[in-house]
Amino acid sequence: PKPGAPKLVVPYRESMLTRLLMNALGGNSRTTMCICVSAAEENVHETESTLLFGQAATKIQMLVQSNVHRSVEELEALLADAQSVLLELREKIRQLES
Repeated sequence: PKPGAPKLVVPYRESMLTRLLMNALGGNSRTTMCICVSAAEENVHETESTLLFGQAATKIQMLVQSNVHRSVEELEALLADAQSVLLELREKIRQLES
C-alpha cells in the first residue's frame, strides 16, 4: 500500500491462504502454522500483513466432534424415525393445502 492510502484488511475467512488451508483449519485435525517475516525495510508491509494474519489465525477456534460409528440397527432406527417425521410433515402440508 502507498503511504496515506486506506489500509485494506482481509478477514482470515476470505484470504487465499485460508482457502488453501480450509481442510486443515476445519475438522478434527491439529494444525501448526509457521509464518515467515523479513527484517528488510522494503518488506515491512508484507511483514506487517503476515503478522496480522498470524495473530488472526491464533484466534480461530473449532468445535471438535468425535466420529460416531453406529451399527446397522441404530442407523435403521434413525432412518425409520426420519421417515416417520417426513410422513407427518407431508400430512400437515396436505392438510394446509386443502
